[in-house]
Amino acid sequence: MPGSRSAITVALLMVCAVGLYPLPAAAEQYTKRPFSFAIVPGLSTNGFDAARTRAHFSFNLFGGELGRLEGVELASLFNFEHDRALGYQGAGCLNIVLGDAGGVQTAGVGNIIGHNYYAAQFAGTFNFVRCTLNGFQAATVNIADRVHGMQVGVANIAASGLGMQMSVANLALGFGGVQLGVANIAGRFEGFQQGVVNIAGRAKGFQLGVVNIADNLDGEALGIVNIIGNGMHCLAFGYNELGFVEIGGKLGGRSLYSVYALGLEPWAGNQRWLAQLGLGGHVPLKSFFIDYDILAGSVRDMDDWDPGPQNVVGRLRVCGGWRFVPGLAICFGPTLNWTIAQYGLGLDLPTAGVPYIAIGSGTNAARIWPGFSLSLQVF
Repeated sequence: MPGSRSAITVALLMVCAVGLYPLPAAAEQYTKRPFSFAIVPGLSTNGFDAARTRAHFSFNLFGGELGRLEGVELASLFNFEHDRALGYQGAGCLNIVLGDAGGVQTAGVGNIIGHNYYAAQFAGTFNFVRCTLNGFQAATVNIADRVHGMQVGVANIAASGLGMQMSVANLALGFGGVQLGVANIAGRFEGFQQGVVNIAGRAKGFQLGVVNIADNLDGEALGIVNIIGNGMHCLAFGYNELGFVEIGGKLGGRSLYSVYALGLEPWAGNQRWLAQLGLGGHVPLKSFFIDYDILAGSVRDMDDWDPGPQNVVGRLRVCGGWRFVPGLAICFGPTLNWTIAQYGLGLDLPTAGVPYIAIGSGTNAARIWPGFSLSLQVF
């Protein structure tokens, strides 16, 4: 809106003019006043001594300045403190304190703190603390050098911190605690990240998201795609009792992984393809290991890409593996398999002559049978 832009411009010009006043040399030079009133800086009950004034209550018609605030300050445009503020500040546009501040700040546009802040800041656009935030920030964008507390907004930015960040995008060079957002990014992280995309350099804790990325993770990650520098990266070529030749992969941390499988039935007259996604765990035993996972997916004819009625095929696998040479392992074990077929589709899956248990009939029939999984894995 043109009117709001003009008001913000006027407020910024006034603030720049206020910054030309000298700072008091010592705390003893402050003149204590119970009440202060200003129309604009320089036109107030404090005259040109506002930078040396300490007040308990201040009302600024458009904008005003004080050396120190110890109480309540209200303004239609801005409040400006040369030294520090303790109490409540409310402004239509900006609250600015060059030193430390504590209490509660509310502003239509933003709050700016030149040193440390204690307690809570609320703003329509941004909160900025040059040093340490000890408390709470809520705005569209929250920025602090160090955070000891909580940031809530559309974007949260911190050089370091301990506490919680909650927004669409959270960014921190180093953070301990919780990050909740669509995208969470941290250089060093210790705690819990939950989002669509989680990215960390060196991390200790847990990542939960669609995509999890970490250079080094001392902990685990749970997601559809997990790219962990010191975790599991496995490509597998396998075969099972259904007669499907499979290529798959495992991505995850050192103990928890996501598993993918894409198979083809090459020797059948009516060739079919199998696609599955699942979750599993890894137990290392020197040159040997145990992998256990559960997968679910669908089997379709090669010429059938119709997303209509289909079948669901699931597998529970417990396999033992042997790393016979560095980077290569053979893995074999039993499986428990089931299919739930709409309108009978997929009930003709071969089970290698193994007896199966049939449950139901007609629209949603099911079969359960034991099987096996054999694969060559490349790490």
